[in-house]
Amino acid sequence: MMDEYRILNIEDLLIGSSSYEYLNTTLYITDGLKELFQLYPTFKPNFFGIIFCKEGYLQFNINGKEYLLSKNELCIFFPTKILSNTIFSSDCEISFIGISQVFFNNIIHKDKNEDDTIAYIINNPVLNLHLSHKGKTAIGMLVNFIKGNLCSSDNPYKKELMHHIVSAIICEILNINNKRNINNCNRYNDENASRKEVFKKFIQEVTKDNGRHRSVSYYADLLCYTPKYISFCVKSVSEQNALIWINEHTIELIKYRLTNSTLSIKEIANEFNFATPAFFGQYVKKHTGFTPGEYRKSAIRLHSSS
Repeated sequence: MMDEYRILNIEDLLIGSSSYEYLNTTLYITDGLKELFQLYPTFKPNFFGIIFCKEGYLQFNINGKEYLLSKNELCIFFPTKILSNTIFSSDCEISFIGISQVFFNNIIHKDKNEDDTIAYIINNPVLNLHLSHKGKTAIGMLVNFIKGNLCSSDNPYKKELMHHIVSAIICEILNINNKRNINNCNRYNDENASRKEVFKKFIQEVTKDNGRHRSVSYYADLLCYTPKYISFCVKSVSEQNALIWINEHTIELIKYRLTNSTLSIKEIANEFNFATPAFFGQYVKKHTGFTPGEYRKSAIRLHSSS
């Protein structure tokens, strides 16, 4: 059932697969995706994922909609999408890259007007590389390059190398989908364009706010719309609730501060405009499954082992 699922953070993937090949707090790379789906038949990730099918086929559902991934096709799924009902062919071979929201958002350049491309990918997650020889060559080459360098234990720049290669893969996926979106943009009418403009303004304000306000009504007042209209536009463009966008952005910033700053939990709670540390703790627990202190300790352990 759609309401019976496990929420997964990128750190959980360490437990989900015994054959992972690269893992830190921002990236997870493996060919052992079958183990993950066997352990979690239905899950909602708090990270981005790229599945690249090298042989055979993979069938799965995203938010109840069925997709089929065949040889030389890839799928990119977004946080909060529920993945379920996965079936692998006997000859299926895949590569999987899990990407934290902080890592992905650092690649996106707002000045390049990528909102339309992101919305297009959300609604069209499967990319057939047969349709783009250059795309197939570039992405396939980069995936193979990752494979060729994962086993190198004496490379002091391995982390930087993996990050740059994955960044290049994401940029090429964005490039291909941007062209696909341009080819389909004539089908958009003025009403859709207006909704996307509202969505764009909403995302810009959420990003600028840095997690200090966490209600749809706050952003509705800021943009001079009703909360109902903001929610309608965001949902129609992204297929995701406005409050989910707010909470996803906030919790990623909180996780980053817990992991990468020496501020106390009380100081971080004040930074994000929580009334009390107790409210802050409840919020973090609700969205990560851990208290702030527990999350900070687990992140430190993961950093030290990677």
